[in-house]
Amino acid sequence: MPRFAGFRDVQNSGASLSFAGVVALVAACAIAAVTAGTWSSSSTAAPSATALEGSLLAPCCWNGTLATHDSPVATELRHEIEDRSAKGETTTTIETDLVERYGERIRAMPKAGAFSNALVIALDAGIAALAALVLMMQRWRRSVRETGPGASEAPARDAYDDRIDADLAALADR
Repeated sequence: MPRFAGFRDVQNSGASLSFAGVVALVAACAIAAVTAGTWSSSSTAAPSATALEGSLLAPCCWNGTLATHDSPVATELRHEIEDRSAKGETTTTIETDLVERYGERIRAMPKAGAFSNALVIALDAGIAALAALVLMMQRWRRSVRETGPGASEAPARDAYDDRIDADLAALADR
């Protein structure tokens, strides 16, 4: 089997991976990535009015949160949140109402499940790329085995070979 400079012979190194091993590794990574969101350290307690103000964007320009923005709209919404919270309304209810009025864009951070589709697409692309890599490696190894020493005879000589040999011999005699 031919060796390439700088590369170890994978077949003889004992480092070859089986397709089943690769699939098991990818499946374990996929399960860990999907369940990672369920192990978050966020508490289930309702956030305070101040925390809610920090998690919503000012709808006048969408550049800052209500807690830090100085526009009249942001000030008005801060007062509304504080008043409704003081009257006993939960911050979840207040947030839901503001999202209905201004849309999902008012949230500074999307809801927890908003990136689940992106995660699934990324995992699918990674699995497909890994499977393609494994198939390419198998095909490459098979072609190296088939074209190794003694795998095939030299091609038959034709009239062009004889003519090239004669021309080279004539050049060497000069």
